Amino acid sequence: MKYFKHIIIFVIVLTVTISGVFLIKNFLQAQEGTPLPEFSKISRSASTNDEENLVKYFFFKGVGEKDIIGMRVYKNPEHLSVWDWYQENVPNPASNPQILSVDEYEALRDGRTIYVGVENIKKNLLNVDGTIKEAEKNKPIEYYLDPYIYLMSYSEGANSDTIEIFNRMIKNWKLNSNVFFSPEQKQAFKNDIKRWNDAKKIRTLLENYNGTHGGYPQLKAGTYVANHTISTWPSWQYELGKELGSFLPIDPMNKLGPCSGFDPLTCWNKETKKYAGEIKNEILQSVSNSNVYTYSALENGQKYFLGYETKFGKICEIEQCFNNSSSICVKVGTCKEQQYCQLGDWVNHCGKGGVNCGEECEIEGSRNYCESVYGEHQWYKEKIQNCSDDCKWETITYNQNDCDGYCGDGNLQINYGEECENNFITPTSAQAINETNQYKCLKCKITGGYCGDKILQTNYEQCDDGNEIDTDHCNNICENKNTNPIVNLEGSKTGRVGAPVNIVAIASDPDGDEMTYLWEIVSVPENSVAILSNTNTLNISFSPDKVGEYKLKLIAKDNYNGQGLDEIKIISQTYCGDGQVQEAKSSHEGITEECDGQDGLINYQCIGSGSVQCNSSCKVQCSDNGTLAKCGTGNAKLSGEVSNEMLANKISGASIEIKDSKDKLIKTTLSNSDGKYSFENLTKSFSLTGTLCGYKMIVSKNGFQTGSLDLFAFNQNLEKNFDLIPEGLKAGTKIILKWGATPIDLDAHLNFEINNEIVDINYGDKNLYYGVSFATENKNGEKQEIITINSFVENATYKYYIHNYSGTTAFSSAPIVQIVDAYSNVLYEFSPSLPLTNFTEYWHVFNINGSKGNITEKNNIQEENPTN
Repeated sequence: MKYFKHIIIFVIVLTVTISGVFLIKNFLQAQEGTPLPEFSKISRSASTNDEENLVKYFFFKGVGEKDIIGMRVYKNPEHLSVWDWYQENVPNPASNPQILSVDEYEALRDGRTIYVGVENIKKNLLNVDGTIKEAEKNKPIEYYLDPYIYLMSYSEGANSDTIEIFNRMIKNWKLNSNVFFSPEQKQAFKNDIKRWNDAKKIRTLLENYNGTHGGYPQLKAGTYVANHTISTWPSWQYELGKELGSFLPIDPMNKLGPCSGFDPLTCWNKETKKYAGEIKNEILQSVSNSNVYTYSALENGQKYFLGYETKFGKICEIEQCFNNSSSICVKVGTCKEQQYCQLGDWVNHCGKGGVNCGEECEIEGSRNYCESVYGEHQWYKEKIQNCSDDCKWETITYNQNDCDGYCGDGNLQINYGEECENNFITPTSAQAINETNQYKCLKCKITGGYCGDKILQTNYEQCDDGNEIDTDHCNNICENKNTNPIVNLEGSKTGRVGAPVNIVAIASDPDGDEMTYLWEIVSVPENSVAILSNTNTLNISFSPDKVGEYKLKLIAKDNYNGQGLDEIKIISQTYCGDGQVQEAKSSHEGITEECDGQDGLINYQCIGSGSVQCNSSCKVQCSDNGTLAKCGTGNAKLSGEVSNEMLANKISGASIEIKDSKDKLIKTTLSNSDGKYSFENLTKSFSLTGTLCGYKMIVSKNGFQTGSLDLFAFNQNLEKNFDLIPEGLKAGTKIILKWGATPIDLDAHLNFEINNEIVDINYGDKNLYYGVSFATENKNGEKQEIITINSFVENATYKYYIHNYSGTTAFSSAPIVQIVDAYSNVLYEFSPSLPLTNFTEYWHVFNINGSKGNITEKNNIQEENPTN
């Protein structure tokens, strides 16, 4: 509805008491102290012929015909802001009216007209001191408000005195002065009004966003706590405001309560990445004594919570809504007519999914009217009933005949293909044993047959053998009564690897039925490929091919799908004569063997005469009465240390393995931090030939070449040291230059050529080139320059040299260059070979072969650049 059809008058939206529009002259003179002309007053309450929501209007008449000031007072039941009311109700509103305030209430000025928006507090709800009466407490803030729009204007052509009076009235207008007794009370009330209006604006933006995006802003990034923001956080405007496409209002005080140990503005600790408040039920809580707006995205943006606190009016808990009719807070999920309490707000649930709050259906839903009203059947005609916009079923009425019935309703509908109707009781299988009780009607189709006709009717029968014998497999009501066969096997049997094991099984059938048999392998030892040669006989023979446990299963079946089964374990062992030396244990029958065939003889020799032989008891003997001797009787100790051959440095963590003459691992250990190792209780060896009873020591370490050493005639405590040679350099190699306080500057260079380009890595160019990088360090006064080679260029020659950039030979300590591999092993170490007094220009330390990673030591102090 639009106002002001004929004349321009002012409008103000204000919380004001309408009475008390006084003698203008006395009021203005008291305020300004300047004499002004007399004005007469004409006022009248609105009648039914006046504009909608017009409450009262005034005219103040001066001396001249055009000296008129007018005021109109309108109800504002929708609590619109001044701007929204102006845009909605003023014909041809200005595109950019002046924004101002009257007594700090929002106002607009359009030419000669002022509009003021006021939420007037109801005086009858207050005590004489301006506090809310006890019986009127705990109401939502809008309960206390009478919203008005005040429009005030002066006539075109008014003289300067009239305009001055108009301006002074606007300037000195005091609103809500009849209900508040302190500026603090009034300011608190105005703050609450702003919060209430701000919340409405933000909710409108959120719902518009939801309409186009199918959800609310989730704030996954750009805020201190994902999914949440506060009006004091930068993300309030930069993330939430940006998503909503609008600058967002903030709380009039916009301050978080005290939060010791956190930023006082945001209550966020940048170091610990923590917020001082809590998150409860996915909703961000402000800290105590705060005046802020909070936003939380819930359920992946399908819901949200907008929080704020007021001094006047009821604020329920986060999980509650205010119920106007009973003045209480109710739980989320409560239904009231078609309103639904959701996250502290009442929402109209119709159209939001689900059937709730007095709804009969959901918009765009439909149902089969016949099933809903007359029962769930396969109706021949479906009558569709749609859901209307108010979530109620549309009003339609069909009787049952309109649905045309269904199969089983007792009426024969031939036009729908029915051959019969269930107007009699369909017999059970027990009743259908003869021709007088046939299966007559099935799904409105005529069907024949009965128990005993030798035709299986699967809807009613388990079997049909054509007789009425109650004790056979198919009894006299066509039920299957077969008994399963019984199978018995021994629990377990023991056999030798490669030798057949005979298995005798017992099987019987209580019904005397003929049976068929099937053997299966259930499990075998690792790497076994044993198979069953015959699987369909009762008794079988099975040959295991590996030491360990086998499990076999026998299944016996009768002709009526009955079956029984049992399992047997076969434990296979080694034995004397299988060609392998074995100890006496669960996997080997008999005694511990010294030999088996030719196996084991290598550990023996005959002294004097004869040859070594293995007898039928797997014991070793000499022919021709020779004296039998065995390798390694007694114990010995082996110890030593492992070093870097290039540096004589002791190597820790090296792996030392001892293997026998058949390459079997005997013992292993690691060198300690001093490079030392030791083995206790090694069996002695006495062979002088190097082919019998000897040991091999294998030494390895990442970054070094693996070495080995044969140990023969090992019949006493033995010390063996071992030098490892560094491998060719690999990816991850570091070249470290170290020197003391003086000279001030030494520069490490690594020079190589690739694709006709000379690359020189040094302090002046720290970029990563072809897998090479440069870094510097200063540890405890010791300077370091570190070049790391992450990959080598094949066929390139790398030249590493040091340039004495400072030119001085006053060295506080000799410079050292170390080559360290990717495992932190120091492989090489270099220092100048000539006196340091000669080191004025260059020290060419070494070259590297890029294809093999080999080192060629140079260690030359020279005047010329090594790359020339």
